[in-house]
Amino acid sequence: MSKPLSSSIKSPKEYYPPTYGILSLFPDSWVPYAELTRLHKPTGILVIYMPYLFGLLFISIAIGPVDVRPSSVMNLAFILLITSFVLRSAGCTWNDVVDYKIDRETERCRLRPVARGAVSPASGVVFFSIQICVWFAILCSVSSASVLLAIPGLGLVLIYPYAKRVTDYPQVILGVTLAWGILVGGVVVPEGADFVIARGTAEKEPWLALGMASLFVAYIAWTIIFDTIYGFQDLQDDLKSGVGSISVRWQHHAKALLLLMALLQVSSLVALGLSLGVGKDFYLAGCGGSAVGLCCMIWKINLKRPAECAWWFQYGTVAVGSCMLWGLIEDYVGRTMALGS
Repeated sequence: MSKPLSSSIKSPKEYYPPTYGILSLFPDSWVPYAELTRLHKPTGILVIYMPYLFGLLFISIAIGPVDVRPSSVMNLAFILLITSFVLRSAGCTWNDVVDYKIDRETERCRLRPVARGAVSPASGVVFFSIQICVWFAILCSVSSASVLLAIPGLGLVLIYPYAKRVTDYPQVILGVTLAWGILVGGVVVPEGADFVIARGTAEKEPWLALGMASLFVAYIAWTIIFDTIYGFQDLQDDLKSGVGSISVRWQHHAKALLLLMALLQVSSLVALGLSLGVGKDFYLAGCGGSAVGLCCMIWKINLKRPAECAWWFQYGTVAVGSCMLWGLIEDYVGRTMALGS
């Protein structure tokens, strides 16, 4: 599948084949494709998987444990994990193909497979197409409604890498792209399809539509926060190459913007809780835990230090995302236990 780009494009001398970790288990010819999928960087899988899981839990809570039993939720959650892994891999492949010239000018990214010439752009497109076909096949096996909603989601995936060329706010586009998984996760439960596609339940119980919108906005705000922090790793290179980002546009007032997004995120989570009629556990874990994590992250991080930005992106994303997830899980489990008693 791979072929040389040009004799004038040489792999940087600093690149060495992996000798440890999961990438070292692959044959040498497979390593560049495994690198394209970011198999060795699992944080990105979580930020794509969580919206799917949030959508699934939201609908499960809204409909109730009588119709959506825990065994069904766990089975669907596993399928969505596989779906998220494939989509994340495809998205990374597409980003590398579109951005390989920019990546060559970015210190952190210049050893990526397409940028260093280990995979040609054409081969990357073929690899991306295969991944997308697998993604659609998995969704088709779950529900037709999820496929219908996945199509515009794929359009967002294709558009996102170009956003930095035309706007200083590509993180907003990324936020909508990731949050779209909430809608897809909401229709893998057959009873939830009518609600998410704006029929049936949405007409009878409009406050649930408000809840879905609140969850959507919360995840967009959260994406802006963690991806802005992520973007500060490449601030100097982005300034030289001229690409847009919130990190560049708000470099001198970034923490003020991050605090505003944190307020929007927590407020949206509170609105979500009110729409679902959740118990105190959701407000403690989902809202309170997220608020504490966000404040700690924004207060302590030094955005001028790329290593700190990388650390907070990796661990802060997991911590705050886990709080939101745990709040939803606790509420669903609590309703299930109340039903059993």
